[in-house]
Amino acid sequence: MRIKPTPPTLREKRRYLLIRNAKWKEVVTAMKKEFGDVYTAVSGLQKIEEGEDYTVARVSRDFDWMVRAAIASYSFEKPVWVERESGTLKRLRSKSRQLSNGGNNI
Repeated sequence: MRIKPTPPTLREKRRYLLIRNAKWKEVVTAMKKEFGDVYTAVSGLQKIEEGEDYTVARVSRDFDWMVRAAIASYSFEKPVWVERESGTLKRLRSKSRQLSNGGNNI
C-alpha cells in the first residue's frame, strides 16, 4: 500500500527568524512569559542554529508575529531584535552576511 503525499493545503508552512543578541533559552523564556506555555507549543518554535550573538529559529507561519511581539515586549539585558525573516534557510543564510561566511563576525 502506497502512502499519498500530503497536499499543499495541509502542509505546515514555516518561517525562519534570525534573532540577534539572544540565546535560545532567552527567546523561549520571553515567549513563555508573554504568551504562556500553550502558545509557545502551538507556535512550533524550534532552534535551528545558535551562535555567539545570534539564534536561528523556526516557527509556524501563522505565529511569527507572536515571536516578534514577545521579543519586542520582553526586557532583555541587552538590545535584542529580529534581523531577518525568510521562508527558507537557504535564503536566510544568503541574505545574512554573518551566517553566509561561516559564522565569523561582520
